[in-house]
Amino acid sequence: FPPCDQPRFSSHVSPEYPNQARVFTQGSVAPRTIDLQWRAVGAADWNTRAGLPAETGQYVLTALVSGTDYQVRYRTHCSNTDIS
Repeated sequence: FPPCDQPRFSSHVSPEYPNQARVFTQGSVAPRTIDLQWRAVGAADWNTRAGLPAETGQYVLTALVSGTDYQVRYRTHCSNTDIS
């Protein structure tokens, strides 16, 4: 597998769906899979969605509380052994 670039992430919350956030990825050499984690700022535990197919490019985080700030982090899997 070629080395993969770290994708750039952006997010969007629609007024129509205030308890959801859409997370988008952009990159030139996509990873194979992505693990996403999110939590309310100050919370101890992370919510995790692991092994998401990278080619999707869009992921929906649900059950969010309107008006709450969240932290999001990710890990990419470029091959079976290359994790960043």
